[in-house]
Amino acid sequence: MASGEDEIVPYASEIRSRVEAHPQVAFHLVRSRVDGRLTAGGVLDICGGHPEDLSVFMCGPQPMVRSLQMGFREAGVRPGRIFREYFDF
Repeated sequence: MASGEDEIVPYASEIRSRVEAHPQVAFHLVRSRVDGRLTAGGVLDICGGHPEDLSVFMCGPQPMVRSLQMGFREAGVRPGRIFREYFDF
């Protein structure tokens, strides 16, 4: 059964079912219109740990990915541990 949130977020129920099968994976939904823009600081708050120990994988429109990349670098994530891929809607 889909929640109201799943009905408006494409693939949310499919992603949740995959996450349930892999306990080492976490799913955190950020909806810009509801939660505000995704920021490196927000991601790091959710992840916890020390930024210099983390690896970051991201995909999205170039302006968003560039902004996040700068934020992660400023927070102390090593440049060689930031991986990105661009796409446009």
